[in-house]
Amino acid sequence: MIGTSLFRGAQNPAYGRLHILPEPPRVFKPHGLNELSAADDDVAIVTHPAPNPQTFAVVPAAGSGVRMGLPHPKQFHPLHGKPILVWTLERLCTLPFLAGIVAVVPQEAVTAVRALLSTLPAFPAVTVVGGGARRQDSVVAGIKALPEDCRWVLIHDGVRPFASSELFRKTHEAALRCGAAICACRALETVKLVQDGWVRATVPRDQVWLVQTPQVFRREVVEEAFRTAEAEGLEATDDASLVERLGVRVAVVDGEKTNIKITTPEDLRWAAWILETSAKAPAEFPQGEGLS
Repeated sequence: MIGTSLFRGAQNPAYGRLHILPEPPRVFKPHGLNELSAADDDVAIVTHPAPNPQTFAVVPAAGSGVRMGLPHPKQFHPLHGKPILVWTLERLCTLPFLAGIVAVVPQEAVTAVRALLSTLPAFPAVTVVGGGARRQDSVVAGIKALPEDCRWVLIHDGVRPFASSELFRKTHEAALRCGAAICACRALETVKLVQDGWVRATVPRDQVWLVQTPQVFRREVVEEAFRTAEAEGLEATDDASLVERLGVRVAVVDGEKTNIKITTPEDLRWAAWILETSAKAPAEFPQGEGLS
């Protein structure tokens, strides 16, 4: 088994991180036009994507998964006979707009994961590198491993194996138009801010979106976001929140309820149900090997 000495759940597996937006999401201005005038503020500007942009994926998967209570990191836990991380990478390998993938795993697992992934398609190539103690350290390690010709960075959690190809496409295209984009689900239940067991406030539900990955950014923007976070001692589990601090507006597309982040034992049960009930299971989720 892979040890957990180097490592550091969503209550509702249908959703990810919580963002409170000042206004409903819309199509925002692309990078370089983020400073809106009063006249511009009510105008949604859409540009045409740049031809043949070089987009690479960074897949952070170096965490320990302590909330799962397993003897190994959750990304290596077999789901229908195959590690969760492999499910995720296999989906990414089907995306025609990706030029390459960087998987960031625990330092001591790099060799084993490289061997495990030898069965993946030759293109896009999957590079495996060691990560850090925090998620953002692992994302930075992945970005540093990108080739010079990379212009766009797609960041996707290694334990989100069920994001559809359509969701990746929509988020990527929104980023090409706007400079930065994420996917998120609208909050369907009443949202309250709670402190020490007491309700402090009720948040307008129409302003709350629960954020998932993929998230896609211009390379220079996301690099600057992480440089600034390091300089200011900021820590975040959501990449877009660091980009937002630069004043860059981030577009939002509708996420998917089945795009769960597998974090708890309950999420494993949801994942098994998704596989077993999906009409596309034979084609999209083939069986495979585990990681010992």
